[in-house]
Amino acid sequence: LTHDYFAELLRRLKPVDGNDCKFRMTDEDLFIYTLGHTAHHFLVAGTGIRSIIDDYILREKLLPSCDADYVNNQLRSAGLLSFSERISELGDYWFKNGTQSDIVNGLEKYVIESGVFGTESFFFENSAVPQSTMGGSRAGYVLERIFPSYILMTALFPVLRRMPVLLPFFWFVRWFKILKNTRRISGEIAKIASVDEEKVKDRSALFKNMGFK
Repeated sequence: LTHDYFAELLRRLKPVDGNDCKFRMTDEDLFIYTLGHTAHHFLVAGTGIRSIIDDYILREKLLPSCDADYVNNQLRSAGLLSFSERISELGDYWFKNGTQSDIVNGLEKYVIESGVFGTESFFFENSAVPQSTMGGSRAGYVLERIFPSYILMTALFPVLRRMPVLLPFFWFVRWFKILKNTRRISGEIAKIASVDEEKVKDRSALFKNMGFK
């Protein structure tokens, strides 16, 4: 979810009534951003029923007036098109008597068990799932903790937006700050390592069905 589309979102905001002090997203960007936010929760620690309801309402009230080609092309480019289709299928199943399938059933179970915005147990289970973007192993979690992405680091150190060349320096700054929390970090790694392999296999299959390879 660190795709350029999301990183450059602020540049696409439109002024409200010609006022250079007030800006808004286009309807297309609002839908895509909301779906991307849902996907972030989904992958990190789970996402609950409310996110499916919000998505359904946006599809019913907002999406019909959007540029469908633009939305689909951006979702495809960001790797979220399959995720969008699966979320839509679950919404249709719940609110429109849509088609039931093994994928819909698996997604429904995951969403219901996710609480409101995810759970701590899902966080550790999801962190144990091999991610191709992290080298294909649980070690990806450790690497992400040591070397967070530029996008995540800018949230911690906004100055990086103006001086990205300082990213390595701020990695050191962050390391210094977390030295006080080594016990907590070690505990997280231990919990991830203890996740049952069968659970990791099932979660990997769910993520793959949602379009995350």
